[in-house]
Amino acid sequence: MMYAALHHNKKVIFFDLHGTLITKKMTPDQALRAALLDYTDRWISEEKASLINKACRIYRHALRQYKRKGKPGLTEQMRIVCLKRALANLPIAKDELTLARIDQKITCLASSQEEHSKRVAAVLRSLRQRYQLALITNGQEPLVRARLRRNHLASAFSPAAVFVSSSLGKGKSKPHPGIYRHALARMQVQPEQALMVGDSWRQDIEGATSCGIDAVWLNPWNRPIPRPITEARLLMIREIDELLEIL
Repeated sequence: MMYAALHHNKKVIFFDLHGTLITKKMTPDQALRAALLDYTDRWISEEKASLINKACRIYRHALRQYKRKGKPGLTEQMRIVCLKRALANLPIAKDELTLARIDQKITCLASSQEEHSKRVAAVLRSLRQRYQLALITNGQEPLVRARLRRNHLASAFSPAAVFVSSSLGKGKSKPHPGIYRHALARMQVQPEQALMVGDSWRQDIEGATSCGIDAVWLNPWNRPIPRPITEARLLMIREIDELLEIL
């Protein structure tokens, strides 16, 4: 898919909230799994999944061992020791530079929600200069608006551009097409003029594309596409910042 084709004629970008704009802090072993994607993406092996799972378990256990010894905080040297132990059975270089890069990636991925919110806010500010931004999410409207305020994201969306399933009545939660059609009508755009960005394949991607809305799947774990999308166009990204490269 050509990037230019994806953003051509777009007026509105719809975002999912939970898991897309607001995410939970990763545990260290979850961050390790994500950090290893750059090194294991093209590795074809039947043992790939089990070896990565084992590496994450070893890493988690090694970190806990240091914490049980009453260490006030893990130094970079301690983390590198744990990382080297975890990667022992993986076909990945274990020189100082590679280990330091992976450790840095883990630290970044496991950063606080506050840091993540700052990155998301910067992306939304940039996109808002060229597109209308709107939110399509399941949940209770008062809680959704409170979470937007708490994560300093409320200013990115006008009050009329926040579409929450609780306000549409029973049975209209994502991936029901009703919530997407309602949002399109309220934003006064056709499906081909909109784009949906979300992390849930079923709720965000299948829900939007079934209505003819092109979609961007936020897929940090690089999971395989469950099925071909024929109703609209699809692009996959790993991090929210990548939107600025394709739009």
